[in-house]
Amino acid sequence: MVWARGLNDQPVSTSLEWIRGAELSEVTFILDYLCLTFQSDDTFRLNCFVWPRVLFGGEEYEFGDEAFRNALCSLICSEVIDVSETAGGGLVLLFDGGGVRIQPCERDLVGPEIAMLHEQGGAGRWDVWRVGEGIFGTLPESKGRST
Repeated sequence: MVWARGLNDQPVSTSLEWIRGAELSEVTFILDYLCLTFQSDDTFRLNCFVWPRVLFGGEEYEFGDEAFRNALCSLICSEVIDVSETAGGGLVLLFDGGGVRIQPCERDLVGPEIAMLHEQGGAGRWDVWRVGEGIFGTLPESKGRST
């Protein structure tokens, strides 16, 4: 199972680069969203306001799957080895043993924001991804499992 870009999906410069090389240190489930915390020289939090998909052990899991939580938590202590942001692929974080992908469809939305990355302390950098903007200018009607 591979998450690959389509031929027309050109990567864009992304603030996700801030967490390349960082270690996933916390996974926090908060009522109706997910918070992923990353540690490097700085601490970053990625709030996911739509549920991501998780790739682990060659299988893909989505919220509601029995193994979703375990697959996601299995990535704790893993280093982010690659990131991408594309219109066809959404936000992708790749770890040595798996990955996290945020690519909502219309039915996944609960508000205007899809995800927010912010630095705790330090320079206080932050970025937000919203419906109708940038790579999320157009959303798929539904999502099927990747192959």
